[in-house]
Amino acid sequence: MKKIIVGTLLSVFSSVVLADDLKCENSYSIFREMTQQRIDIEQSGTAKQYKEYLEKTDYSYLFKNNHPNQIYWAKRWNDVESFIKASSSSIQKIQSEGYKNYYFKMGKPKANFISALGEMCTVPLISKDYFKGIDVYSTFDVVYVRDLKTNEWRKFMYYGVEDRQYLREFFSNDLRRLNLSMGILNGMAYDDFINDMVHKELEKEKFEKEH
Repeated sequence: MKKIIVGTLLSVFSSVVLADDLKCENSYSIFREMTQQRIDIEQSGTAKQYKEYLEKTDYSYLFKNNHPNQIYWAKRWNDVESFIKASSSSIQKIQSEGYKNYYFKMGKPKANFISALGEMCTVPLISKDYFKGIDVYSTFDVVYVRDLKTNEWRKFMYYGVEDRQYLREFFSNDLRRLNLSMGILNGMAYDDFINDMVHKELEKEKFEKEH
């Protein structure tokens, strides 16, 4: 009986200590700043600024030694030259299409725990944007990871179409605990929305050529 009581007390006090150690919900101002920085670059920045932003804030950057001279972007590892070329083209297209963010907000954490990787926190990012002549309502899960020694937060935006091998590399045994959901745009799964936009773009180009 004594062992049971001691074990119960240890369990309770351990839970309290862990709860006190969690800093996710008190760090939303940091998360909002990260998000706003990305939006500012997409609206008026450059590929160089975007590269610097990823190096400073993206969780994948911590794994750069496993992928020398590469940057994780668009759901895969890219050599720096290819990244600069592709991201520059992407940013220019986004800006030429009149991209605008109306608002974004963050939901309550879907998961929050401490592991060998640091404090892990999954936060839904909900936003309304204007792009390619339409309003886009989206929800993406963002994983924020805090280094327990430096208290530095980094983020990883989850789309739902990532290669599993990279997710296992980044999150190891914590992957299932993160409670991740596929990105949703205008009620459609991320992949379906992108394919639909590409299809409409091709149809538009075809119509313009024929007329």
